[in-house]
Amino acid sequence: MNDWARLLIDRFLGWPVAAVVICLIFQRALRDLLKELTTFLARASRMSVKRGDTTLEATSDARMQVKNTGDDLPDSKLGAGSAIAASRPSESDDLAREREAALDYGKGILSVNQLETAIRDELERLRFPIMDVETGEMLIRQLAASQCVAFFERIYRLIYGSQIQTMDFLNTSGVQDANLIETIFFNTAKGMDETFYRDTNFEQWLSFLLAQSLIAEEAGNLGITVRGRDFLVWTVNAGLTHTKLH
Repeated sequence: MNDWARLLIDRFLGWPVAAVVICLIFQRALRDLLKELTTFLARASRMSVKRGDTTLEATSDARMQVKNTGDDLPDSKLGAGSAIAASRPSESDDLAREREAALDYGKGILSVNQLETAIRDELERLRFPIMDVETGEMLIRQLAASQCVAFFERIYRLIYGSQIQTMDFLNTSGVQDANLIETIFFNTAKGMDETFYRDTNFEQWLSFLLAQSLIAEEAGNLGITVRGRDFLVWTVNAGLTHTKLH
């Protein structure tokens, strides 16, 4: 586990939450659960980046980059369930099903049950009453931090080196014309590996960064988002290279 994730975890619950993060990220048996979990992050909010007088906004309504992975992609809709009730008379059938799915999430998995017990024991030791507002806020923050780590881990596995270098450039230079990005980064990468990029054009290459709200586009201009900057910080803290293939 990287230092960035460990710092967030040690700040609050310690080893039980660390176990949760490890379970989410590394256990193959929970791979499908991880895909579902990341959907809770996908539309949490509209992300924006401001530089000078320019503001760019991005929505996460596209699909994940999948070239040479074969992975199914998480839905981009935010789950609307909660632990209060499975349904209400005024709710639509779709919303009721989402709530039921949220209530059933993780049930029947022994590793999840064990970690749930460990978290409850740790909450009791630290005197965080389960129904207390402060406890709820802290647990939501812990869940959000765990989702960020899982999301960044998945993005780093899929992203190309030329895309990371594009983000680095936008982070230091500010908003740039999309044609410039195509010329400097996409065309250079394609020239270095024409076989790999044979069936990929600039729009497809760019769509991954836009879909994950790592960068934003407005009127032909591109800029890095808050999520994009946090991803770059995470890679540095994790000691991950920015010179990946492609």
